[in-house]
Amino acid sequence: PDSSSTATAPSSVRFFAYGDTRSFPQVHNAVAAEMLGLVKTNSSYGTFALVSGDLVTKGGTEYFWYDEFFNPKQAPYVQQLLSQIPYMACMGNHEYSVFNASSNKNATLFRQKFPYPYVDPASFYWSFSYGPDVLIFIIDQYHYYEAGSQQLVWL
Repeated sequence: PDSSSTATAPSSVRFFAYGDTRSFPQVHNAVAAEMLGLVKTNSSYGTFALVSGDLVTKGGTEYFWYDEFFNPKQAPYVQQLLSQIPYMACMGNHEYSVFNASSNKNATLFRQKFPYPYVDPASFYWSFSYGPDVLIFIIDQYHYYEAGSQQLVWL
C-alpha cells in the first residue's frame, strides 16, 4: 500500500471489513472474489478494505506470507483486490506474538508488507481519512495505551 497516494473520495463511503484469513488462502481468495464482484457491479463498494489482522499463520516467517497471502496461484483474487482498492490492515497476534520467533517481536515482515505511516517507529498505530466525514484510527494492541501513554494522547 502506498500511503502517499491520494484520490477523490466518493460522496458515500462503503468499505469492506474482514480478517482472520490465516491458514485458509482458498477461502480468503473466495472472499476477495466476492468483494471484487461487488466493486465491479457497484463502484461505491471500492472505497477500501479494513482488515482486522491475522493475515497469515506465522507472520515472522516469509514462507507463510507467500504461501497464505501473496501466492498468485493460490490466491489470485487476493492479489487483484490488493491492486484495485486500498487495503488497510491491522497487525494481529499471528503477525506479532507467541506464534513467532522472539526475533519477530518488532513484526519486521508485517512492517515490510504494510509500510503505513506509523506514528511511532516502534509501534503500529496510525490513522487515515477518507472523504469529508470518515477518519479511521488503527490502534496497536501491543503498544502501551494506558492513561497518559503516547498512543492514548495521540488518539
